[in-house]
Amino acid sequence: MEAEMSSRRGKKRLFVERDDDEKFYDFKILIPNGISVGLKLPNPVPEMPFSDFVSLIREEYLPALKASKSMKQRRTVNWKDDRLFLRDKNGAEIRNVVKFKNFERNERHFLWLHDGSGESVQIFENMWDLTPDTDLLKELPEEYNFKTALADLIDNSLQAVWSNNDNDRKFIRVDINEKRISIFDTGPGMDGSERNSIVKWGKMGASLHRCLRKHAIGGKPPYLMPYFGMFGYGGPIASMHLGRRTLVSSKTQISKKVYTLHLAKDALVSNSSSEHSWKTDGGIRDPCKDEIKSSPHGSFTKVEIFEPAITSMDISQFQCWLKDIYFPYIQCDETSSTGKTNTPVEFQVNGIDLAEIHGGEVAITNLHSSNGPDFVVQLYFSYEESVPKSSGSISRVEANARLKCVYFPVVEGKENIEIILDDLKEGQFPITEKFETFSHVSVRRLGRLLPDARWAWLPFMDLKHKKGDKAHLLKRCCMRVKCFVDTDAGFKPTPSKTDLAHQNPCTIALKNLGNNLTTEREKGILMEIYRGEKLLTLPQLEKEYQDWIIQMHNKYDAEVDHGEDKPTILLSPVKGKSGISADVVRVHQVLKRKGATWKSDQKIKLLKGACAGVHNNNVYATIEYFLLEGLQGDVGGEARIICRPLSIPDDEGCVLRKHDGEANLEIRKSLSVPISVIDSRKCLAVEPIEWNIQVEKQRQKSPSTIDLLSAEQCQELEVDGGELPAVANAGKVPSKEIVAVVRPANYKPSSASKSLDQKFIIKDNMEMSLEVKFYGDRKNFRNAQHVYSTRVTPSSYSGVHGVYVFPIRSKLSDWFQKAGVYAFSFSLTNSSCKDFVKKVEINASPEIEKWKLISDDQSLPYCATVGSSCETLSIACYDKYGNRTSFTSNPDVVVKIQTSKGVPFRVKQLKTALSSSKLILEVKEFLIESSDLDKIRPSYGATLFICTSDKLFSVAVPCHVFPGCLRRVRAQPQVQKSNLLPGCIIKNLKLEMFDGYGNHVKKGLEVELVVVGFQIVDQLGLKRKVDDHGFIDLCSLLKVTAGYGKIALLSVLLDKKVFLKQEFQIERRELRLVSMVPESPTAGSTLQNLVFEVVDSDGVVDDTIHDEEKNGQSHTLMVKAEPLSTEENIRYAFKHGRCTVPAISLPRKEGIVSFIASHSRHSDLSLSFKVNVSKAPKAERDGFQYPFSDENFLDFPLLEPVENPSVSMENNYQDNVMQTPNAMRNAIQSPHTSKKAPHLQTSSSSPKPAKNLIVSMQNKKKDNVTKTSNVIRDEFQSPHMSKKAPQLQSSPSLKPVENLLVSMESKKKKLEIDVDKFATLVGNLETQMETCYEKQTEIKQSMKDLQDSTGLNLLNDDVSTKEELMEEIESIDHSLAAVLCNISRSVPFQAPQHPLMRDIIGLVALLGSVRCSKLSRVLSEYLGLDQMLAVVTRSFAAAQALEKYDQNGDHDSRQAALYAEVSALGKSIKGRFFAIPLEDISPFPNGFGNDPQRKLSLPAPNLDNGYVPSGFRGFAVNMIELDIDHLQIKTTNGHGLRETLFYSLFGKLQVYQTRKDMLAARACIKNGAVSIDGGILKENGSISVGLGDPRIYFRVIPEKSEMFVSQKSRENMMRIRELKSESKKIDDDMDKLLKEHEKANSKLKRKRIQYEKLLDEMDPVKHYYLECGSCSSNISDLSPF
Repeated sequence: MEAEMSSRRGKKRLFVERDDDEKFYDFKILIPNGISVGLKLPNPVPEMPFSDFVSLIREEYLPALKASKSMKQRRTVNWKDDRLFLRDKNGAEIRNVVKFKNFERNERHFLWLHDGSGESVQIFENMWDLTPDTDLLKELPEEYNFKTALADLIDNSLQAVWSNNDNDRKFIRVDINEKRISIFDTGPGMDGSERNSIVKWGKMGASLHRCLRKHAIGGKPPYLMPYFGMFGYGGPIASMHLGRRTLVSSKTQISKKVYTLHLAKDALVSNSSSEHSWKTDGGIRDPCKDEIKSSPHGSFTKVEIFEPAITSMDISQFQCWLKDIYFPYIQCDETSSTGKTNTPVEFQVNGIDLAEIHGGEVAITNLHSSNGPDFVVQLYFSYEESVPKSSGSISRVEANARLKCVYFPVVEGKENIEIILDDLKEGQFPITEKFETFSHVSVRRLGRLLPDARWAWLPFMDLKHKKGDKAHLLKRCCMRVKCFVDTDAGFKPTPSKTDLAHQNPCTIALKNLGNNLTTEREKGILMEIYRGEKLLTLPQLEKEYQDWIIQMHNKYDAEVDHGEDKPTILLSPVKGKSGISADVVRVHQVLKRKGATWKSDQKIKLLKGACAGVHNNNVYATIEYFLLEGLQGDVGGEARIICRPLSIPDDEGCVLRKHDGEANLEIRKSLSVPISVIDSRKCLAVEPIEWNIQVEKQRQKSPSTIDLLSAEQCQELEVDGGELPAVANAGKVPSKEIVAVVRPANYKPSSASKSLDQKFIIKDNMEMSLEVKFYGDRKNFRNAQHVYSTRVTPSSYSGVHGVYVFPIRSKLSDWFQKAGVYAFSFSLTNSSCKDFVKKVEINASPEIEKWKLISDDQSLPYCATVGSSCETLSIACYDKYGNRTSFTSNPDVVVKIQTSKGVPFRVKQLKTALSSSKLILEVKEFLIESSDLDKIRPSYGATLFICTSDKLFSVAVPCHVFPGCLRRVRAQPQVQKSNLLPGCIIKNLKLEMFDGYGNHVKKGLEVELVVVGFQIVDQLGLKRKVDDHGFIDLCSLLKVTAGYGKIALLSVLLDKKVFLKQEFQIERRELRLVSMVPESPTAGSTLQNLVFEVVDSDGVVDDTIHDEEKNGQSHTLMVKAEPLSTEENIRYAFKHGRCTVPAISLPRKEGIVSFIASHSRHSDLSLSFKVNVSKAPKAERDGFQYPFSDENFLDFPLLEPVENPSVSMENNYQDNVMQTPNAMRNAIQSPHTSKKAPHLQTSSSSPKPAKNLIVSMQNKKKDNVTKTSNVIRDEFQSPHMSKKAPQLQSSPSLKPVENLLVSMESKKKKLEIDVDKFATLVGNLETQMETCYEKQTEIKQSMKDLQDSTGLNLLNDDVSTKEELMEEIESIDHSLAAVLCNISRSVPFQAPQHPLMRDIIGLVALLGSVRCSKLSRVLSEYLGLDQMLAVVTRSFAAAQALEKYDQNGDHDSRQAALYAEVSALGKSIKGRFFAIPLEDISPFPNGFGNDPQRKLSLPAPNLDNGYVPSGFRGFAVNMIELDIDHLQIKTTNGHGLRETLFYSLFGKLQVYQTRKDMLAARACIKNGAVSIDGGILKENGSISVGLGDPRIYFRVIPEKSEMFVSQKSRENMMRIRELKSESKKIDDDMDKLLKEHEKANSKLKRKRIQYEKLLDEMDPVKHYYLECGSCSSNISDLSPF
């Protein structure tokens, strides 16, 4: 109708309707006679006269009236009546003017026309246009059934009520009877507006529910977001499927009227045949009381289906089915925050609340599940797909699923799943599943059950093919698991919403979860698996699932609790395949099961397929034992039946043994089956008659022997077979096949005519095995070689069954080619039939093919030596198959040797012989000769050929022909004898070694060298080996050690036999004295300028005798004189063969003196001469004889110059005396004067010992003065004084001695002053130290008294406050730590605005504390002072900023902020310091404990016995206490000080109570340890002994008992701290005094020694001066003497 009107209005109207910028108003006019017309007005004037508006309505009405199917029945509308008016949906009347401002544009407005008759209708023809899009008609689902169609309508209602507000009622009511189906919901409802139009319910594709699907992706399981809409046609299609007519009534909270829509299946079908125009009737009415009551908030939708397509229905089953479909929406405990079960939506079916019914598969299933934890896994899927109708556009699709695996245990021997199935069958539910075919997977999408999605398994759940130790348990227990899958809207269902879409990628990936084979559709799908917060791989998923099954089995399964008799307890494992894995097993002989009693020795029948091991046939067996896992009352135990099959003999069955009270069970060949075979009725008791029949059958069928058929019998069966020969030659071709049969026990070989009779051939389907072995040694059958093996099943030939045919010729091509014994072993699998062995002996073929050397790999290549008899060679003879055979006679053979370089060989004395068995030809005692072996040196490789004289057979043997023994040695080249001198090295000398044939001997021959007059310089010894060329290289190795004119010898020995002996003559040299020696020199005179020279045999001076120590050529001369004791260490150098001795002193006494002159290195170059010394006359000078000889006087002691310049005698004497050598000191310090004064003993009580000390040292000299003066006088009277002391000779008196004494006296006075000064200083310092000591003793006593009154341990030296620790650090001079502590008093660490302190966290010592003083000391000692004072910075850049360097790498203090602060404080920094950047430290990776200190989760150490070591207190890193501020310090990654700083310092350092505990635990100490009593064990194993005293250590936190003290105790504690501070200051003063005392005492000691030495030197000189009677005036001046 609207289309016709639009066409009449022309193109402009159409254009206006499509222009969004133009205003148009859409009206639906309801005519009183049931006709409805549409009216659209584009851009009307704001107001239109009512008559004009009615004219427009009438214009549209007439065509609609003509098109009406019931035109004749319509009453006439009174268009001319004055009472004509329009009424809108709100009841407002329109009479005179239509004001368009009261209507919204582009919205449909319903207007009721009233013509004044008062008559009206409820239904209006063609009120709603339901024409769908053409494309949607192609997507109609497959045929519905009643339940799925009804569920589609309920889906719409559920989605509607779900959008209600929390205060609105969520209610769905379904009423079903034979006449009507009604679905009522309290959803938001529909009306006639464009937004909420009721048309969208009935128009296919118009519903917007499917647009909400994207909001249902994600969220929390079980994904209760019922946005089920997928296609937009669920309402009309489902309603038409359910009945012939449908009435939809709906109301919104805003509207006052109920809008109705009428669907008639026949009308829609007829209209759809032309132009696809679907229009239907509708209406508007008031809500009824029941509707208002059911929906208090005022909105609802009711779908009523009339003439339903049902005849009868079991309402109770339908209620249970509907509850199964929507169970989470009816009863759910996952959406409640309290954990209680709630009802999200009220569901009623025929007035019954579904939450109150107890039936249904889901409810029954939940009732029988275990109470244990479910195995819950969350899955996330995503993949890319192309967007339809968009070229190249790709979208990302996501989906989520939750898998909840629930365990249904066995209870009292009954499977809970069987109980569920029984309950469902009793409730007459249409279920056909059994325990074995139970569907273990069900699927819900958005909380709605997909009833056809009943899958057997997900691949990771299927353990029926599992292998391993617990496979049998997993195979059985996995049958007790059901997986409930909840998916979100990312998974697509089938159109009928009964299953997941099969080709959807997510569905495929879900179904293949755990399958290793990836399908094409799974490629590109990203799947993530989570269990809790843990991301799992597929192998991890499988393992955790299997572990969960074992856990549930052990905790909840109660298969069989006890037997009926007293059990035997097994504590040892069962031997054999018992299917039992528990450590404790009970063995019963009587068991009650399924109301029946089963006993040992009872005969049973296991039906085919009952369990593993019983597959193809029924098995008759005898019960032996029942095995129950665990002790009585344990859950999760396995129960097994041990039975012996009828075919197994009694002695091969199960055996239970008891020995010494301990029982053990051995299964052997018995069969172990699960107890569940009784429950499944696959284990039946057997009566005696049936059993005896089976026994007889078994006996008749029992195989006895295996027989091989002959060729004739094979021919009769038409088989190409034959017999195996007993003996044959190699090369014999066997039969194509071997045919065997199994004979019963009653068969006798004598009845050969009946051998093919079926009754004598067993025809059971048993496999027969053939194994062929080969024995090469006919006498020893232990070492066998496997040749061939196979298995065959019996076949039928010529009507004979049970024939086993083994094809052998086609399997191996070399049958019977090796000589030996072939053993054919025939055996039946799992049978008592005896094995049959047929042996075939194969001899070698008479056809000889080759000879071969008999040897092993180690004996080749063959080795021979020229000139020696060769070892015997053994030759064997072989046939063409490689079998060894015998020689017929001793053949004539020839031996030849060939090389690649054509070396000629001669072979002599050849002999051959055959062994007694004629299997070996021996070639022996032949001799090889050759003189050209050097050509093939050093390998000596060759080939030895042994061949017959006719050259038919030969053997090639690789060999080495070596030279013979040493016979001759030649030295090359010949050494020139004239060139040998002592000390020279022979540059070129080789020893050439030959055998008897002139070949150089083999490399490695060791000979011994004998040398006389030579030295081998390489220190490798006298034994030498021949090199690759047959030489011994002695080049530059022989050094001549023989003297001039001597003979040197070189010999070569081998086995004490001399092969070379060569002598070498060393050149001759002679030492001679060239100078003339006086015949009778005077005593005390000297022999001057004696010249010696070395000449050769011709008298020519050898100028090579030249001293050059730099070049290692030392040539010096030594001169000795007797009886004089001359110095031997005085040597005179040779220069070009000559040596000049400047002077030789002669003795002072007359007599003959013998002189010996010799070369320092060549003692043979020597000569001797004698001198007769005559007496010399005495010499006098000025009547005074000087007592000193030359050497004695010149050695007179020198004193340091006197600082006092006023002493004129000293100044006058300096020119003479200061040059005297130290020899004078030796003269004065005679044995009588060498005794020193005792050390200075100072007293701390008297500071004035200096004068007494000086007097005592002077008095001690008096005893020695007289004796010493006599010695001096004797020395001064020496006759040589005139020559050796010219200074004294020039003096007319004792003036020089006097001047010397004056100088000494001045020096003595100065030393006395110094000794007095330092002795006084030492005394004063000792007095001050005594005062400090007394004061320190008083302070410690006061502290002890305060300690006793307080009762707390406060006297230890441990720092207990941060202030004390900072003071201690600040006392360390020139340290960075001291500077930073000083700065922190005004600017704290980490001050954000300070350029230096903002990135400094602190010092290591200040960042932690401990609870034990001893622990504090040992940890501080372990770290050391450098690390305790290390600076902890935020970053590496902050650490670098502490110090800057210029371009030359030198320290630049101007650029560092630190040094600016140091300069401002007036301090300095010296030495190195450590900085630790916190951000760069790798943190501890393994988490923390739950304590507030965030201690690291470190496992305690364990010894080999599994126990924690005794005395273990913990890890050092966890024993550091952090205060609240330091706990807040974090890196940028959130890591604290403990897991970064202290873990990097201590690592896994262990702490023990004592050293003994620590050392006893060494086996489990990997990273070092300390003990509280001071022991330290480093990581490298080194141990620190003794006790340390660290200066800086961690603060000690006081114990709780020290934290709660009285006021008096607090005062005492404060006083003790003050006294400790005062004591520390005294200690510092004591340290300073000790240093000063040590310094002063050292100076005093040095001055004392100088003073004593001066006294020793003065006394002899002074007494000599006095005794000589010098001038009294001078003596009087020397008053101190």
